[in-house]
Amino acid sequence: MNTYTDDEVFSMIKEVFEIDISMKDLIDCKPEVIHKIYSMFLRDLGYSVEKFSQIPFSAPNDVHQYPQMYKNVTFPITIAKCVRHFMNMVYDNTEFNMMDAISPEWNRSKKFLVMFIEFYQFVSINLPKYNEVDEEHEQKKQYVDELNDKIKLFKDKIRKRELENVEAEIELEKITKSLTIESEEIENIQENKNRFRGRLEGLKEEIKEVNIKHKEKIELLKSQVIDETQYLEIEEGKKKLEMLKEANVQLKTTLKDLKQNLKLLKEYEDMISNIWIPALKEYETEFNKKEEQTTKFEENKKEIAKLMEKYKDLVSTLQALNENVKGQEDDRSQLRQRKDMNINGLKQEIKQLQLTLEDIKKGSEEQVIVAHDLQSEIKKISEFTERLTQKYDHLLQLTNTQIEKLKSKFRGNY
Repeated sequence: MNTYTDDEVFSMIKEVFEIDISMKDLIDCKPEVIHKIYSMFLRDLGYSVEKFSQIPFSAPNDVHQYPQMYKNVTFPITIAKCVRHFMNMVYDNTEFNMMDAISPEWNRSKKFLVMFIEFYQFVSINLPKYNEVDEEHEQKKQYVDELNDKIKLFKDKIRKRELENVEAEIELEKITKSLTIESEEIENIQENKNRFRGRLEGLKEEIKEVNIKHKEKIELLKSQVIDETQYLEIEEGKKKLEMLKEANVQLKTTLKDLKQNLKLLKEYEDMISNIWIPALKEYETEFNKKEEQTTKFEENKKEIAKLMEKYKDLVSTLQALNENVKGQEDDRSQLRQRKDMNINGLKQEIKQLQLTLEDIKKGSEEQVIVAHDLQSEIKKISEFTERLTQKYDHLLQLTNTQIEKLKSKFRGNY
C-alpha cells in the first residue's frame, strides 16, 4: 500500500466521493463525516446501509417509538460489519473493528480510506482489460456455438446413415438368403435337366434300333414262313415295343416338364440380372460411402474433442462475464441513487437558504448586506448543482451505453 499525506488523502476523498467536507472535519474524524464516507463507499459496492438501519416489523413497540435512537445505534454497527466484510474479502485484512466506526481515529481511518481509494484506482485501471476479455469471450462463445451446431448436424447425419445402413444390411441379408435358395434350386433343376436329357437320348437310340430291327423282322417274316420260335420272338418284340412306346410317352412328359423348368430358370436368370445384381451394386456403392463417412466422422470426432476442451475453459469466463453485466446494471442503479440523493440534498439546501434570505431581507441594513452575500452563495450552490447534475447525467449515459453494448453482445450470441 502506498503512503499518502493528509492533504493528498483529503483531495482524493473529495475527488472520488464528490463530498463537500473540510480538512479539519476529516482529520478530526467526526463520526458523521466518516460514516458518510463509509456509507457512500459501501453504496457504490452494492451495500444498502440504510436498509439494515430500518426497524424490523418484528421489533417491540417501544423500539418503534424511537426510530432515530435505533438508527444511531445500528448505523455504525452496520457500517463496521460491512466494511470489515469488504476488507476481509478484498485485502484479507481483519483489522477494522467496531470502534473504528463508533469512535474513529485519524491514523486508522486514514489507512482504511487509502485502501478504499486504491481499490477505486485498481478498478479504473483494469476496466479496459475487462472489456478486452469480454470481447474475446464473446467471439470464442460464438465460435463454440457454431461448433455445437455443426456437431449436432453431424450427429443427425450419422444417426440417419446408421439407420440406412442397418436397413440395407437387413435387405442384403434377405437378398443373399433368397439368392442362395434360388441358386440351389437352379443347380438341382440343371442336374435333373442333364440327367433326363441323357436318358432321353438313350431312349431315342434304343427306339431307333428297335424300329430298325422290327422292320427287318417284318420284312423277313413276309418272305419266310414263320415257325413257332420266330412267332414267339415276334410277340416278345411287340411287347417290348409297347413297353418302349410307354417309356417314350413318359419321356415326352418329362421333357415337357424340363422345358417348363428351363423357362422358370430363364426367368430367374433375368430377375438376377435385372434386379438383384443392380441392387447388390447399389449396396456396394452405399457401403463404400459409409466407409468414407466413417473415416470423416473419426476426424471430426477428434476435432470435436479438442473444441470441447476449449469450451470447458470458456465456461468459467462466461459465468464471470454474466456477473459483470449484472454488476454494471447495479452500478447504474447506485449511480442514479447517488445523483438523486446529492441533487435533492443540494436543492433542499438552496430552498432553505432562499427562505433564510427572505427572512434576512426583511431585517436591518447589516442583514441586507448579509443577504447579498447569501444570495451569491445560493447562486454558487445552484451553479454547482447544475454542474453536478450534468456530470451525473454524463456518467449515467456512459453506463447505459456500456450496458447496452454488453446486452447486445449477449443477445447476438445467445
